[in-house]
Amino acid sequence: MARSRAHVAAVTLALVIAFAASGRAATAADPPVPGVIRFAGSVAPASGTVTVVFSLYAGQSDEMPLWHEVQTLVVDGGGRYSVALGAATPGGLPAELFARGEARWLGARVEGQPEQPRAMLVSVPYAFKAGDAETVAGRPLSAFVLAGNTTGVGPDGLTYVDTRVLKSGLAAAAPSPQAATTGTQNYLARFMADGVSLGDSTVFQAGARVGVGTTTPAATLHVVSTEPPLTAPALFFDVVNNSLGALPAIYRAARGVPGALSAVGTDDILGGLAVRGYATTKYSDGAGQVMFRAAQNWTDTAQGTYLLFSTTALGTVGWVERLRVEPGGNIGIGTSTPAQKLTVNGAVWSMAGGFRFPDGTTQTTALSRDANTFTATQTISSGNLELPATGGATTGVLKIGGQSFLHAYGDPTNTFAGGQAGGGFTTSGGSNTGVGYQALYTNSTGDSNTAVGYGSLLQTSVGAGNTAIGTQAGALVVTGSNNTFVGYHAATDGYNSGIVNATAIGANALVTQNNSLVLGGTGANAVSVGIGTSAPNTTLQVVGDIRVGTSGTNGCLMNYAGAGMLGLCSSDARLKTNVNPFAPVLDRLVRLQPVHFNWKVKEFPEYHFGEALNSGLIAQDVERVFPEMVATDVRGYKMVNYSELPYLTLAGVRELKAENDALKARLERLEAIVAQLQKQK
Repeated sequence: MARSRAHVAAVTLALVIAFAASGRAATAADPPVPGVIRFAGSVAPASGTVTVVFSLYAGQSDEMPLWHEVQTLVVDGGGRYSVALGAATPGGLPAELFARGEARWLGARVEGQPEQPRAMLVSVPYAFKAGDAETVAGRPLSAFVLAGNTTGVGPDGLTYVDTRVLKSGLAAAAPSPQAATTGTQNYLARFMADGVSLGDSTVFQAGARVGVGTTTPAATLHVVSTEPPLTAPALFFDVVNNSLGALPAIYRAARGVPGALSAVGTDDILGGLAVRGYATTKYSDGAGQVMFRAAQNWTDTAQGTYLLFSTTALGTVGWVERLRVEPGGNIGIGTSTPAQKLTVNGAVWSMAGGFRFPDGTTQTTALSRDANTFTATQTISSGNLELPATGGATTGVLKIGGQSFLHAYGDPTNTFAGGQAGGGFTTSGGSNTGVGYQALYTNSTGDSNTAVGYGSLLQTSVGAGNTAIGTQAGALVVTGSNNTFVGYHAATDGYNSGIVNATAIGANALVTQNNSLVLGGTGANAVSVGIGTSAPNTTLQVVGDIRVGTSGTNGCLMNYAGAGMLGLCSSDARLKTNVNPFAPVLDRLVRLQPVHFNWKVKEFPEYHFGEALNSGLIAQDVERVFPEMVATDVRGYKMVNYSELPYLTLAGVRELKAENDALKARLERLEAIVAQLQKQK
């Protein structure tokens, strides 16, 4: 069978209805209206035979057809064919499709290919309607009795029947009453336990603000959770992916108004994290924060930033800046104007051990003399300890145990502190800071790097602008630049030694993608992130408000495949391809049994279940009828994709409506038959 991408090259509709002379009513002898429609189209390129599914729709974009028929056709060398629609259906096209004179859309789909653009039937349906207006099933109007308030022949010569006598016979066919509904103003409705009645949910809308668990939302989205246990999260934000290489949430800042944005300016807050807590009578204004701010007025090519860490001292209120990372990588502790890669305003305290020197002596107090060799503890009460510029292994170097401990080899702005920090006096790069044993150990031409911790930026030889804090943080970066690693073994892998603009925060945090920020590691090293809580129970637990989107526009919560789950999501037909309606689902959908249940909290603490009564489905039951909705987690237990249920339900409702419309048509035909029988009596 020849198959190809089909398209409509030509559409020809023709239907011939024989009518008697004008003004004459049809009689039983008049020929019936043909139950077929002549249709011509094409597929290209194709020749021979093709199997085509023809469907009639009520609207141009409807998914559920009113009628369909499959025919095998012969096409010529140009892909053209002609067909009589209804020829493969007993009785032809159902006349009730055109009984109300409504337009119908015809779609043709070659087997194995998408449906061709639909064509509106502009002649044939009305020909059916015209024929139907003159006759009923080929019989003239005089062959039937008509509905009326009396029984007998009317002034027009037609027979009428009193339809009130049918009341008792039609009572059983009356539709069921609508389910009772109740509700409170401003509450979002939900289906109640009976699955039919509507009632109040826990979602409340006050103006443009939405509250969950509260009727006085203080922000665009305000969630209040009081369900036990007290350690249960108020919100789950699951990001499930075999390659977690992107931020699940990004804060974007701009001046101006939606639709007319303008650039951020110097010291504008770009994003961060702030925590608050309830005190004696109210929530605090602020207790601690990590904040990113603009370091200049932004353009498309100049976007400097700096980072602040703030805490609140004991017995006080209001946070105070404790640490700052400047745009060039300078870090200030206790100062907002760090002049070097690490600037400390305050004492650097060695609580035990002091400083040990190359000759084996230990200095636990300040020196009091210069130009001397000391064999005992020395103290400097005033003045400076000055060294010449580092010019090699023996000039301008502090050594401990024979190894360089503090030097500034290369560019004078380099600072290296720690055994073998900065490598073997071979670097020609500048503005580097290495603190810790073998920090920046292999640096050669790299510049503007900051490494704090044993083996941090160990292999960074030519990379620039990297910041690493923690044991072996960023140890495998060789040529990569502008990366940030904070935490024990926070790094990239050996396959991404040239990574750029990446950030990994936390013990064993691993980032392998440019322009990415990762919190924690993967697998056994995966972490739970808490915002507003010190003991998060899930991948992300937020105690407080979450705001998504920009002013006047909600954000979109999507699954891994990019399908919208919640919020204002892209759904334009121009963005989609391979669009196909659902196959019939009603028979399978009604086999799903919603249940109430309680989780086995004590037996499975690793799932962090709550103890309250829950509602949902059983995964094994769902798998029997919708296996595509069920997956298995890493522990071997089954999961259900609940986000598919609304679409399945909508498809089921459409099927019910189609069946209901068909039943209504059959009822109308039954009424006509009953009326005829009454007349014959």
